[in-house]
Order: sequence, then structure tokens, then C-alpha cells
Amino acid sequence: MSARTVAWLLRLIGAVELLALGAVVMPTRWMAESHRALGLGALPDGLIVQYLARSASLLYAMLGAMLLYLSFDVIANRNVIAFLMKLMIAFGIAVLALDLWLGMPWWWAAVEGPIVILMGSVILTCVNRTRKQINSTTP
Repeated sequence: MSARTVAWLLRLIGAVELLALGAVVMPTRWMAESHRALGLGALPDGLIVQYLARSASLLYAMLGAMLLYLSFDVIANRNVIAFLMKLMIAFGIAVLALDLWLGMPWWWAAVEGPIVILMGSVILTCVNRTRKQINSTTP
């Protein structure tokens, strides 16, 4: 796979993660209704719940913006991208473990962590291949 493939994957993930900005300003009532509709029961009331939900959304959006930025020069940013993908894989493993430990619904645990692990692994593999291609063409 080429640097172009890596760029488009980073842009796709970045764009999806930027959607988390909506949750930062989402009315609390909508957040509570979404929580209930997902089968997670009543959303606990309290400032810390609001803070954690909204700050986590900001972190996802920040990562999305960073991935978009890095996607515009994959070759120059390949070491940073590789590092972020290793972090993404570790994050996916940790989130999967957390989902299982907390008893999240089976469909949640089956989707959240594994998708993060898969995407991080695919992009890391592609970045490593572009690194090998560059190294094999330099005198």
C-alpha cells in the first residue's frame, strides 16, 4: 500500500473523530436520551459525568484534527504516524479490556476496541511498508 492509501485512511479516521465535536456542545437531554437508547440506562446526573463525556469528546476531536494534519505529508510524518498508531493499538486493547471489565453490552465491546486495534494495525503496517519502499530506493 502506498503513502496515498495511508493519507486517505488517516483522513477517514480523522473526519470520523472530528464528529465527536458534536458531543461537546450536545444538549444534556440529548446525551441522556442517547444513553438510554443505547440500552445503558439512565445517564447519571452530575458535573463529573458532563465533564468526562465532553472532555473525552474533545480528545477524540483533537486526535482527529491531528490525523488530518499528518495525512498531508505521510512521508515526512511517518515516524509520528507510526508512533500514534502504536498508541492507537494500545488504546484499543485497553478500551476492549475496560469494556469487558465494566460489563458494557457485547456489541459495544465487539466494536469499539477491535475497530481501533484494526485501523491502527492496518495504518501501522502501511506506514512500515512505505518506510521500506523509501529505504530500498535511496542509494
